[in-house]
Amino acid sequence: IDRQGFNYNRFAMHMRYCLKRIQDKAQFQEDDTHMLQLMREEYPDLQHCTARLLQKISDRLQEKLTAGEELYLMLHINRLRQNSIENH
Repeated sequence: IDRQGFNYNRFAMHMRYCLKRIQDKAQFQEDDTHMLQLMREEYPDLQHCTARLLQKISDRLQEKLTAGEELYLMLHINRLRQNSIENH
């Protein structure tokens, strides 16, 4: 992963704001369950990676993340993965 790249910086920024939203009890509340389910079915490896990261965050902060947060995290991880594939 190119840690100087645009997609990594977007991911890092998303993580900072995600953690801030959790701290402030202001997570995304949109009903993204249908889109999230489609992403999970279409990209099971991406879903597995995201689920592991979400579990670590949840365990550490004692807070469950919403479907909206999960979806956005999946999108950012997918961008990182695609960028990594394209550059190798």
